[in-house]
Amino acid sequence: MKRHLNLLPMATRRKQLIQKIIKQWTLATGLATVFTSLFVWFAWERTSEQLSLLDSAKRQYAPLKALETDNIKLAGETESLNQRERLALELAQNRSTLTLLGQLSFAANRCDGKVSIRQFSMNTTQRESADDKGMTFSETKLMLQGVAIDDISIAQFVAELRDSKMFYDVQLTSTGSSKIEDKESKLYTLECVY
Repeated sequence: MKRHLNLLPMATRRKQLIQKIIKQWTLATGLATVFTSLFVWFAWERTSEQLSLLDSAKRQYAPLKALETDNIKLAGETESLNQRERLALELAQNRSTLTLLGQLSFAANRCDGKVSIRQFSMNTTQRESADDKGMTFSETKLMLQGVAIDDISIAQFVAELRDSKMFYDVQLTSTGSSKIEDKESKLYTLECVY
């Protein structure tokens, strides 16, 4: 049951209804704008705080980055030095081999052509020192096989090798007889350690 009667004309009533809807939507839009503005402001504040923390972390990381760059540079220099060292050691080993061949030739020539070297081989082994310090050293053995005219020539060749001071042990391991071009000759095997 109605207690009042609206006698306003329909155009006025529509106008009031439209004004009421506009007020409601204006309020809702205003509240949404306020909440959106607050959300954007808080997000901006948080982002600016995070950016300042990031800048601070970058400043703290800068010395580490410089150290990393220096470390990479030093690693490259170290590898270069290691390569140079390997090359120098290889050249020293090759020079040692050339010196060894020269010394063998010199000792054979000192025997007036009565001794010749037919075959030689080198064998390098790693050994531990006898003094129980756990140190290892390399020992190179040279095996020589050849032909000589007589036993005196072999003895002279062994003496020349010992006198060269290049070897710390020269051992005549075997001798034998053979005929080469209808001449009696001696075969020998030497073991030299240097």
